[in-house]
Amino acid sequence: MAEKFTPENDPLIAQLKAHDPLTSRDVPEADEATLWRATAAKPARTKLGIRWSLRRPAIRWAAPLAATAALALAVGAGVGSLNKPTTPLFSLANGSATGAGQKLATGMAEGSTMVGGDAKIGLWYGQTFEYAATEGLDSNWSNSGSSYRLVNPSSPERILSELGEIFGVTGKIARQDAGEGNPYTTYSLGNTDGSEKALWLYWGPTASWNFYDPSTNLTPKCLRESAEGCVEFDNTPPDASLLPNSSKMKAFAGKTLSALGLKADQYRLNENRDNYGAYLRAELLAGSTPVAIETYFGWNQLGLTSAGGTLGTLEKVSDVPLVAPSKAVARITDWRWSGGLPGSFWDANSPAVSLPTTKDIAVGDQPVDTKLPGDGVSEPSATPEPIKVTIDKFDSRLMVVWSAQGGIWIVPGYVLSSSDSQVAGQWFPVLAVADGVITMPELEQGAVTY
Repeated sequence: MAEKFTPENDPLIAQLKAHDPLTSRDVPEADEATLWRATAAKPARTKLGIRWSLRRPAIRWAAPLAATAALALAVGAGVGSLNKPTTPLFSLANGSATGAGQKLATGMAEGSTMVGGDAKIGLWYGQTFEYAATEGLDSNWSNSGSSYRLVNPSSPERILSELGEIFGVTGKIARQDAGEGNPYTTYSLGNTDGSEKALWLYWGPTASWNFYDPSTNLTPKCLRESAEGCVEFDNTPPDASLLPNSSKMKAFAGKTLSALGLKADQYRLNENRDNYGAYLRAELLAGSTPVAIETYFGWNQLGLTSAGGTLGTLEKVSDVPLVAPSKAVARITDWRWSGGLPGSFWDANSPAVSLPTTKDIAVGDQPVDTKLPGDGVSEPSATPEPIKVTIDKFDSRLMVVWSAQGGIWIVPGYVLSSSDSQVAGQWFPVLAVADGVITMPELEQGAVTY
């Protein structure tokens, strides 16, 4: 017989009571998603207008605890379907953990100088850009969107054991703790000295795994040797017909992803191949939208060379309020508001790169010009005038960010762009969530802490 429901055995009520200053002075660490669900409300239509109702009927026993949250949500309801939450969804990872990582994830140059609050970004030789929204940019946008968090699987040993059977890696699972202050534990299977194929699983706030088989390394044929070793290799491309076909690759990936706890409708496969290898990338789906949480597989003519990625499944947490695209333009220059986009976005939107040929490098006996752009050019004595850029396009996307606890969250964002030729082909991914949904670190704050 099922246990009878009472306020005393409801976990949500227990969380709320534990964080009520009237009932407890010692405030334990809260589960971010639980507290968010307790304060996030959704509107319900009545004959007289909008009535704010909390998401769970059981909350009627916690009315004294939630009264403040409900009042805060009700005030100013006419502004939008959701108002500023009383409890932030999560705290953003601070310092270099997101500063460098999210710059790279969003396609920005690692050396770019970013300054918050003044709608400028410092570039080469001190050149700055000023961004402004075009009139009418907000003609078609939604004032709320869904947020998700990545949830780890249940057992690292089970996952590693099943992966071992699929990848043909045998032996005893080894465990190594990272040490005090680091929440990650490494599990491994096989000989991990690099001489044989092996599996690694890194277990912590965000889990990941990796497979590598050194026996599949392709060594080009040496055409000419000297006392120092090979001085000329055969650069003939490998035979692409020896690579596995698409159906075999996808069948293997599907079996692996199933062992990782994913169903076929929870990811999307992207395939790419050339003479040197065949590659699959599985992007996790939030609903039907791919996000920047990926698993990869790589083959060459000798077999599967490597595989790996981020573990977990997505759990929807709540709908969150958003700012208008025009308001988000000012966030372009503040790294804290940047978000990660999936590889499929960059595949579709990155321009093709033409590599130089021997004809481009040297003609006859003429020496190769090794001078780099900017060599011999002195920096201008005066700071150039800012270049004004008008943002006239946006695309709503789900973006990946890291929390201060080391977890991955997916929240709504905008990919902003301009028709201006000065920034043609540049994309500016910024978070679209309203102020207060995420607790932001101070600019230039220290590295991430656990």
